[in-house]
Amino acid sequence: MTGTGFSERSYAIGGGAFALTPLAPGDGHALAAGFADIAPWRTLGFTADRLQGFIARDVAHQARYVVQRGTEAAGFVCIDRDWLCGPYLHFLGVLPAHQGQGAGSAVLDWFLGEAQESGARNAWVCVSDFNQEARQLYERHGFSNVAALDDLLVAGYGEILMRKVLFVTGNT
Repeated sequence: MTGTGFSERSYAIGGGAFALTPLAPGDGHALAAGFADIAPWRTLGFTADRLQGFIARDVAHQARYVVQRGTEAAGFVCIDRDWLCGPYLHFLGVLPAHQGQGAGSAVLDWFLGEAQESGARNAWVCVSDFNQEARQLYERHGFSNVAALDDLLVAGYGEILMRKVLFVTGNT
């Protein structure tokens, strides 16, 4: 990669319908509680405390953002900036009140744009095999299945690693 992308700043996404703002201390409590009540996290048995621990974690190679719709927190995004020759979308969650309104697509469009601008060769996501809506969203954005990862997070449940090859100048 030629750059890391995903700066710790705010972004307007989705034609201005949403914004990404860097995660601030205390932002994660309500988000974690909301995610613990919905699939895939509820299905996998992730508690609000466990999700809060993940959201609040400070990892140097990761960028963490709150998805905002107006003044409301609509979701959370965590990105590993440089994984396998490109960024990995480690977590994308949209709270129920904001689902179906384009937040996920807006985040993915931004994610792929930042990845391509930084010179990444690939973009990566992992999705629970039972999460059909998320799989379809990623497929609509050009991701393809790379590997099935049985029992990755929780015994008895599979994850699917997905990749999008990014064609940037000099890499086509």
